[in-house]
Amino acid sequence: MIFPRARTAFFRSHLMVLLLSIAAGLLTPALLMMNLSTIERVVQASSITASLFFCLWWGLKTQWRILPLLLGGYLAALSIQGAQLVARINAQIPTGFEGQTLAVRFVVESLPVVKVRGDNRFVTQFYARVTQLGAGEQNASLLGKRLRLSWYATGQAIDLSPGQHWHAKVRLRRPRGTVNPGGFDYQAWLLSHNISATGYVYSQAGVVQLEERAEWRGRWAVQQARQTLAHALFDNSASPQIGLLRALLIGDKSAITQAQWDVLRATGTVHLMAISGLHIGLVATIGFAIGAGFARVLAIYRPAGTTWLAPVLACAFAFSYAALAGFEIPTQRACIMVFCFSLVAWRGRQVSFWLIYSLALVGVLAIDPFAPVSGGFWLSFAAVAVLGFGLLGRAPRDGVLFSLVRVQALLLVGMSVPLTLIGLPVPLLGVLANLVAVPLVSFIVVPALMLAGLASITGSYGDDTMLNLAAQAMQVLWSILSWLHTTASPVNELPITPFQGGGVRIAIGVAALICILAPRGSHLRSPGVALLLLFLFHRPPPSPLLRITHLDVQQGLAVVIEAGDYTLVYDTGARYSPEFDMGDRVVAPYLAYVGRQQVDRVVISHRDNDHAGGFAGLSGAIPVTSVLAGEPDQLPRSEHMPLPCEQGQHWQANRVEFEVVWPPVNLVDAKPNNHSCVLLVRYGSTVILIAGDIEQSVEADLLTAGVLPSKVTLLSVPHHGSKTSSSGQFVSQMDPEFAVISAGYNNRYGHPHRDIRRRYTQQGARIFRTDLDGGISFSLQEDGVYHIEGERHRRPRPWFD
Repeated sequence: MIFPRARTAFFRSHLMVLLLSIAAGLLTPALLMMNLSTIERVVQASSITASLFFCLWWGLKTQWRILPLLLGGYLAALSIQGAQLVARINAQIPTGFEGQTLAVRFVVESLPVVKVRGDNRFVTQFYARVTQLGAGEQNASLLGKRLRLSWYATGQAIDLSPGQHWHAKVRLRRPRGTVNPGGFDYQAWLLSHNISATGYVYSQAGVVQLEERAEWRGRWAVQQARQTLAHALFDNSASPQIGLLRALLIGDKSAITQAQWDVLRATGTVHLMAISGLHIGLVATIGFAIGAGFARVLAIYRPAGTTWLAPVLACAFAFSYAALAGFEIPTQRACIMVFCFSLVAWRGRQVSFWLIYSLALVGVLAIDPFAPVSGGFWLSFAAVAVLGFGLLGRAPRDGVLFSLVRVQALLLVGMSVPLTLIGLPVPLLGVLANLVAVPLVSFIVVPALMLAGLASITGSYGDDTMLNLAAQAMQVLWSILSWLHTTASPVNELPITPFQGGGVRIAIGVAALICILAPRGSHLRSPGVALLLLFLFHRPPPSPLLRITHLDVQQGLAVVIEAGDYTLVYDTGARYSPEFDMGDRVVAPYLAYVGRQQVDRVVISHRDNDHAGGFAGLSGAIPVTSVLAGEPDQLPRSEHMPLPCEQGQHWQANRVEFEVVWPPVNLVDAKPNNHSCVLLVRYGSTVILIAGDIEQSVEADLLTAGVLPSKVTLLSVPHHGSKTSSSGQFVSQMDPEFAVISAGYNNRYGHPHRDIRRRYTQQGARIFRTDLDGGISFSLQEDGVYHIEGERHRRPRPWFD
């Protein structure tokens, strides 16, 4: 046992159960769907109740005394983790600071990432910590806050290095992200990295680089080493796979292109770019082997006392590599397990694999209270659990190839459940792709990169040779992965129903894995296969007759209309860079979440970026059948040639009628907004109007032409609630029951204007806003009952307050 002095029956039989109870308590706070004030009360109640259970455990002398200890451990962990989570949330800057120009002094804390934004324009993104307030600033609560800043420049990027001190004026906002069904929680990701505010350097005027103080020197050695390696090895390389090599050595994935991510996802090899436990284990093994070799040499002069050398070097190698990678969740888990196994090896003890697994689980959760909302957390621990349950205690079989195939088959079957639960596809190519990728990356690419980095830091020869070897090996691997992706993509992913069904389906999936991975003699594999098929191809609950979802795409518009098996997307949000647009990051994930395999029609209202910018990302992520556009000749050329959106166009799908009421043929208007395609959707007495960005002049023309209904159930408010739209006469005739405004939080345009909000309220409309409510879903059932709700209220989280 790893605890030689713990001879009590408790430590021999119940330690792992206690650890799992503590882990469950650490998991709970981030998963609770509560607001901040409620979770604060839960923390207080849990701490009091935990104390009572511990007192009961201390007083009891029966065999049942373990129960109050487990409950007390669970509640104590819940209380401590909840308090840590509340502290992270409360560390966000006050809302009063948003939009202000603040003079601060800060130190650069991370590896800066430079991105190109258009011709001769650059943005440098980095983490910084406020060390001092500028002259005249009284905002003491900003001191010590960690910021995620962007620094825009023209001509050349700002040259930043970790540890530099700067004085500059910044504009900040509280951490915030889009909130949609099945979407990525960017705010939770920021808070998990201790970010109290995001923002940008407001002006070059008054920017001064300060002399580095002596007490700060050495704090940024790891980040400076990462930047040194990046400059020395990757900045001047012409290899198309340099972004992949950069990610494998220093954990910086910013240079991986969207096309490369698509290939990695399709072939099930994304894990190779995450510097997961596989890489940490490999590096630790190298360190252990080197330490064992030194120990044998030293044993000549000192026969005893060198057994510690191999475990210490294994830990040192693992932690050094994890530090270069940025200590993400998979590396945290791997480092804890390496430390535990090294301790066991040093002491010459035997310990359960699952005890070390439980210690790693508790350790990672204790470090990051937001880990449970990260898909990487669940996938990392699920993969280790699948391999542990499927391989430990089984009779070994000869053959390296057979062992590799067995491991990959285990991961394909075992990871199908967690991948489905978090909304990711199950790639059938994973087994074949990883049979090639894992040995190549593990035994050639990573060791060559480490040797190149070591040679670069020490000034030795051979860094170019090792880097070229890694690049050539990665080029060979990429050719194979690209070929697999191109030739087998039509049959790669199983047509699995996205996760719906709640706890029952989770229980079925877990039971299926336990049965399939059980030993052959248990005769549970056949029932397990049946349960797995039931889980994967579960028939989802019937969709509403009509569902209209205004997605939260910040300052922009994207509406998904689902009528039975028919899918229409009206506008696609904005494009912010070649690597980031709302079509790929928000619209496509939502469609995957609701099980839509294709889009029957995309309607692009007009050319403005906040409406049309995400189309390329959407069409690249999911098949699109047809496209209508208000300004088809103004959109970028693509394989989907849009047809003009013209007044009078009409079609029907599953008893839902669609009609274009604007623009007329050959419209002449200098304003792009007035070319917006206005779409009228009807089902019986339910009427929905989506008005794009039309202004008051078009509203008047529509009212005069008599093509608008006298009342609508739901109105997508024109032009994000701008005062140039929503005239009094238009609002009065539309008389909407629900008015949905799609706008960005604290946007610079002031949308929606307070006069427009008042106008709709006085008309009796119930207003929903994507900036305050998140994605807004309106659903109509067969019986005519409809329901509307915002995602921020449907699934509340403490950090949404």
